[in-house]
Amino acid sequence: MSTTQSSPSHYHVQASELSGSVRGVLLRLGDTNVLLNCGNSSPTTATPITSFSSLGIAPGTIISAILITDWRISSSGMLPMVLSAYQNHHNRHKGKDKQFKHQQGTMPPPSVPPPAVFLTHATRALLPHILKECKNDNTNPAAILNDSSLASMTSLAFGQPHVHPAALAGQSNMTVTAHRAGHVVGGCLYSIEIDGIQVSFVDGVNLHGSRILRRAELPCRPPHVAIINSAYVVEVSETRTVLERELCKEVRDTLATNGKVIIPVYGVGAFFHDLLALLQDYWVSMHLQHVPIYATSDSLVHAASSFLPLCADSYTAAFVGRSPSVPILKLPDLKLLVEPTSRPMVIFTAGASIGGSGDTHRVLRAIGHHPDNLLVLSEFRTPGTINHAFLNNVACADLPKSFVDSIACRLHTFPCGDEVDAREVVELARQCRPSSSLVLRGADASDPFLLEALRPLHLPVTALQVDDVWTQLVPRDLNVRLRVNLAFQGGVVPTLMLAETRKTLYFNNELSGMRRLKKKKHTLAFGHTWKYPKGGSGGASCSKAHKRPGKRTPFGLSMLLSNEASESDDELAADDVDANVVGVLDAGVSALHQWL
Repeated sequence: MSTTQSSPSHYHVQASELSGSVRGVLLRLGDTNVLLNCGNSSPTTATPITSFSSLGIAPGTIISAILITDWRISSSGMLPMVLSAYQNHHNRHKGKDKQFKHQQGTMPPPSVPPPAVFLTHATRALLPHILKECKNDNTNPAAILNDSSLASMTSLAFGQPHVHPAALAGQSNMTVTAHRAGHVVGGCLYSIEIDGIQVSFVDGVNLHGSRILRRAELPCRPPHVAIINSAYVVEVSETRTVLERELCKEVRDTLATNGKVIIPVYGVGAFFHDLLALLQDYWVSMHLQHVPIYATSDSLVHAASSFLPLCADSYTAAFVGRSPSVPILKLPDLKLLVEPTSRPMVIFTAGASIGGSGDTHRVLRAIGHHPDNLLVLSEFRTPGTINHAFLNNVACADLPKSFVDSIACRLHTFPCGDEVDAREVVELARQCRPSSSLVLRGADASDPFLLEALRPLHLPVTALQVDDVWTQLVPRDLNVRLRVNLAFQGGVVPTLMLAETRKTLYFNNELSGMRRLKKKKHTLAFGHTWKYPKGGSGGASCSKAHKRPGKRTPFGLSMLLSNEASESDDELAADDVDANVVGVLDAGVSALHQWL
């Protein structure tokens, strides 16, 4: 681990990809550590965390916050295990104070507070159901997530900054803002700001939205560092309209031959609602109301009414206000699928991971061997998942080769919102446009095609692989604040400079040079404004509020070192015009370089 420390003019930023059974990034901003996602590589395989150091995190590391972008297993599947491992790692001596004091002769180390977990309102509502469904566990994951001894959960609204206090003494407060990502319901991308250094983290994104989801909303201000997921499905895919037309054609051809369409989905999320809305609109336009649409679980049948109020800020207004005329019904019995006189139908099966005890596994056992049927797969096709193994004919513990070979039905893939192409990855990098570094993570981070497409953007690109550590000293801006009173003093124009992070004030003029002001009343708040009266810089053209008295007054620090602008200045803001301050700023920059 790098020991480089932050300086007044540069800030130490470090990012490392986690190893072992957890997928995520450990971000270090100065002395503050933030864990970005803690996903599981396989939705159904429970991989225990043997030790906290097995994740590639140094022993004794204090994590201030954990940021979860969405409810996908690849983003949040290991959250309960990570919280338990963190608690056991730091508080393993809790309850043994007397024994520790007797053996060591000293007091035991203080208890470490649990990290704060940030996620959106929709993600917090959907995550327990996803964890319970994919793990095939009867325990209630909501009890784990609501355990205050493991973590303090904070739900965020899109676009609303949240100030998180420092976990340890000497650290600075952190501002976390969740922006809509558009790839899944409740999915977000984060802006993290500490001491003026802004880092953006993007795991999944959809810049154009979908039939039901609103498009992504990126931060207005370019960050210093952007960490994005560069994994993509194809180099350049077809448009969304073409993909939907191809899927509807495959479904219609299957129904024409008295076949059945099998679509594995999770009980909640964007992929199920997206396909259901597409098929319902297609049923009405093609007059297919006689073909039933079934679901194998109650969670799919009542998903819209259960979670729509919590997810309304992710859906489009057209989807929220729609009233479909084609209902989705509960599949009464699996025997209905194998009856000789059964009619064509569409079946949404719960459990997109195709686990051995899920509804998808049982439906495929019943009708997967028939060549006239159609299997639609898309969700969570990332390497290591069961769907990825099924599509690539890869045998694993949860998907034996004998089961894969027994499936003879036709296969069609339809990308969901989080499956993007290389063109969208390049467009995301162009819109983010970080000033210091663009960090790519994922399977395609070092892909020559992607790197060649990013070359015209002239961005400093770095590929972050597993067990890699990226570190950089990010240049910091030293803000200069000039009050209107200074511009009307006779003689040399003095300069006030505000140096981060301690908000130290420096005063400069040609007579006294650079001088540091150390009194408590000299502490200023961050800000920059310019007020300039109409008609020039002096004489009778100045307004009464800015006229100088006949007798020259000395330079008064008590008037200039105020934390806020006066109310009279704010009232005249609409009538003021911008001042030409190029010369003043050049002088300030020159003096600042000499001081540094």
